[in-house]
Amino acid sequence: MKIAIITWFSNLNFGTALQAFALQNYLKTQYCVDVRLIKYFPEPSNQIHSLAQKTEHIGYKIYSKIKSFIYDTNKRYDELLDTIYKNERDKRCSNFNRFMQNNIVFTDTVKSDEDFKSLLDEFDFFICGSDQIWNPMILDAHYFLHFVSNKPKISYATSFGIDYIPNFSKKRIQEYLSDFKAVSLRESHCIGELECVTSKDVSHVCDPTFLISPEQWKSMESNRLTDKKYFAVYFLGDTRFSRKSLDLAQEHFDFDSVILPCTEYAINRSDKKNITFSPEDFISIIDNSQFVLTDSFHAVCFSIMLEKNFCVIKKHSQSNPFKQNSRIESLLELLGISERLVDNENKLKELIDKDIDYKSVKQRLDAHINSSKAFLEECINGC
Repeated sequence: MKIAIITWFSNLNFGTALQAFALQNYLKTQYCVDVRLIKYFPEPSNQIHSLAQKTEHIGYKIYSKIKSFIYDTNKRYDELLDTIYKNERDKRCSNFNRFMQNNIVFTDTVKSDEDFKSLLDEFDFFICGSDQIWNPMILDAHYFLHFVSNKPKISYATSFGIDYIPNFSKKRIQEYLSDFKAVSLRESHCIGELECVTSKDVSHVCDPTFLISPEQWKSMESNRLTDKKYFAVYFLGDTRFSRKSLDLAQEHFDFDSVILPCTEYAINRSDKKNITFSPEDFISIIDNSQFVLTDSFHAVCFSIMLEKNFCVIKKHSQSNPFKQNSRIESLLELLGISERLVDNENKLKELIDKDIDYKSVKQRLDAHINSSKAFLEECINGC
């Protein structure tokens, strides 16, 4: 059997790269089959737009546009990487490309409809997922395997990114998933809604990174920063509270922070060489830290796998209809540690020295991993 997976892999994000590796590696090792990632680079022209999509929550969009125009930290971050820190950015690109070349097996690059159709002759089974490839704001039919016909296809740990399915996307999602053999999501929050939209049973499974043992992840570490005591900081967003939480943690601990910079503010607070960190560095930095402060889903995943104390900051406010807090909320609820998601100073101060009961967490996590593996077993061996 030959299996093809379509997922995100091309942005310079630690979690994206590691989840792409994890699912391929698990399937290849567990089933001794040829598994390849479809080498598809998404383009804005392939995103599906509609008038309804553009108008839903229009008030919030106008507010966000004005806010981003006045204070666009992501734009300034990108500008810094293109100018002052271009050498560091290029080194980061090189490190990610090396990781991909050494750890992931791809198909040839696919662009045209004919390229995608040719995959049907080469592969027997198709999987979409994981990551936010079904985010309704950037719908791309390729990530629903719309080009696959008369071959079994499933989703594994796919994510909508947000905690509901907008009305404008429901008809397309219903159409795209109509011939799926099985559907599973990474977060629990949209399961009931998706079952109503598709009239299919939807399973809740773990992120692919959990399919890989902690020991295997440790074996991939770069051994970065094993000679110093530090707490790790990894913020994908930039909020007033994330900045304050960094200050509070720095005041609390009698050792330094290691910041993995993804914003202008983080670059200004970090060692510039940190821009160059590779996916292997990311694992090592989490594993060797005394504490992890983050808003990243995959930083939470690796903190849990490697049994680190952590606190996670909400990346978006609850008033944001496009908030992406649900993936973290769902995981923490499942493992019985919802209190690790903090949104105020007092809660952070209360939890920063409080150990996580990883014996209880591991029991819950192992059960979730086993049921996720059983989902894959049934899908693959039953095809």
